Amino acid sequence: MIPIFKPEYNIAKILAEMERIFELGWTGLGRECIAFEQAVASRLESEYSVFLNSATAALHLAIECLKLPPGSRIAVPDITFISTATAALYAGHVPVLLPVDDNIQLDLDALEAVMDRVDAVVVVHYSGNCCDMDRLVALCREHKRPLIEDCAHAMVSRYKGRPLGTFGELGCFSFHSVKNLPIADGGIVVGHKRHEEALRSLRWLGIDKPTYDRMGRTYSYSYDVTRLGYKCHGNDLMAVVGLANLELLEAHNARRKEIHDRYAAELGWLRTPRIEAHTQSAHHLVACRIDDRDAFIHYMAENGVTVGVHYKPISSLSLYSKYATPAVRDRGYRLFLQLATLPCYPSLSTEQQGYIINLMNQFHEGRRAATA
Repeated sequence: MIPIFKPEYNIAKILAEMERIFELGWTGLGRECIAFEQAVASRLESEYSVFLNSATAALHLAIECLKLPPGSRIAVPDITFISTATAALYAGHVPVLLPVDDNIQLDLDALEAVMDRVDAVVVVHYSGNCCDMDRLVALCREHKRPLIEDCAHAMVSRYKGRPLGTFGELGCFSFHSVKNLPIADGGIVVGHKRHEEALRSLRWLGIDKPTYDRMGRTYSYSYDVTRLGYKCHGNDLMAVVGLANLELLEAHNARRKEIHDRYAAELGWLRTPRIEAHTQSAHHLVACRIDDRDAFIHYMAENGVTVGVHYKPISSLSLYSKYATPAVRDRGYRLFLQLATLPCYPSLSTEQQGYIINLMNQFHEGRRAATA
């Protein structure tokens, strides 16, 4: 089977660095994490970054940093992975699920209609693309609502030359094994400098001095706990993988763009989200809308190609349905019935993609003939 995702790793570099780390005897939150944080912050043009064990943790801690009153209402798009809404619940708040537009980005008209009834906004840069960030930032400023960016798909995506993740209070990135910068798992937060101390403390149980910072000629056992925190930091083994794969990121993103552009060029009938000229997408997903979606997925699977769906609407899930209006639930489900995700990863060969495209054209022609 041709998979939807296949992570690529800088294996030789990773194994050499792993051996060095094991010989040093420190694999926890240490100097490799610091180096990785500095490297990612540089790529994202941020003053700092804070390395965590997942993007879900990143979203959770980012919301905690807003210091909203308990039970605050946080706007979240309905078509995204559940972590975006789950993080609001973790922090003791209420997700307000909103529809997405034809580009599968947060519907800014729908957001504007509820801005007076929400206390914060989490935007998701679905597939590595983004909504009209100028309008979104202006809306949040006008209504004095903090903005968090879920950049799980958008590692080094840009809007008008500026990295996504740097438009709001905080930006959250993912290093899950299928993402553009795969580690196996992990996340990072960037944002305004005023949040850095809280983020570093929150990720390590509220302790004010990480163990590595207390290591020297003699071990310092003195530390304080200044707030209730969590156990969700990254470690040096994860950081070594991240640093090695960071060397491949630009080339891999460029290959993803080639794959995306070929699908668009050779499948003129396919409905895909529009990418504006002023947006540089990471092309994490090649999402599309296809009639008879389930029949299409079955047809492709029978012929050796895996097609995914990203994502089932959050409002269609039992735990979360109460956080959306009937209109939002209906709109999300109608879109979901058409959504499909095509294979897109750096090692997808020209021949494999050609095979996928031929199959898709055959399905389309067969369906069109049957309809006629």
